[in-house]
Amino acid sequence: MPLRSKTFSLAFLFHNQFVSSFLSNTAFNLHGRLRTSLNNKMELLDKRLRDVGAKNYAFVNLDDGSVAEGLGSHAESIIGTRIDANGNATTIPNTIEHIKTLIWEAVLLVPCQSGSGKTIEEIIDHYFVTALRVEDRVDLTKLYELVRQHTLEATPDELSMQSKRLMLRLAEREMAESLAGFKSGTIPPICHTTSIPLYIDDVITTDEMALGSLGSGTEGYDVYISVKDMLEIAKSTSLAVHVHALSQRKRS
Repeated sequence: MPLRSKTFSLAFLFHNQFVSSFLSNTAFNLHGRLRTSLNNKMELLDKRLRDVGAKNYAFVNLDDGSVAEGLGSHAESIIGTRIDANGNATTIPNTIEHIKTLIWEAVLLVPCQSGSGKTIEEIIDHYFVTALRVEDRVDLTKLYELVRQHTLEATPDELSMQSKRLMLRLAEREMAESLAGFKSGTIPPICHTTSIPLYIDDVITTDEMALGSLGSGTEGYDVYISVKDMLEIAKSTSLAVHVHALSQRKRS
């Protein structure tokens, strides 16, 4: 083979090796940064839980059931037994309530008079959260009545409020993530960046010692914490907590 061809072949080989190495390192670095970003969200939630004195919770991998190391408080008690202040062991129940979190906006429809006649102006009054079992759906009629009642209670001028109509709708994704501090689909019902009212379906609270499986801020993981503890934390991190029947039960 001519010398020129050999030189070209070697240069081509080195080029391919460089490109392959570069792409491999880039992919590794991107994966590392992504993994760090995801872990940071769990660490953020972990910090918020610790800041309000939460105990006995764990970040659990939904694929294999393993517990994330270095996060959680007394995580071993979540998957085994709980030790109380007197040293007595209590077996953790097998009941797990998988809870979904939705963030809504309460919109006031206000009649207005303009040059072109009567119009309706939409004013976002406030945002709020609902927590239900994953298999249940929100009963919009029940939710509307509950939110309307509490909105009236918070409005000094009830006569003025009654001249307006209330509309409920899910918050835009960017707004929901901004209020919660977590990515949509991984949002827990508690420990949000912004404190807003929380409506909890009462079926979740039937067994307070059941484990609640909540969004952890990271896909593929949930936070396991007792429903009782979740309710106590909600009182510290939510603007208000309302426990009512607000879901359509899934038919067997």
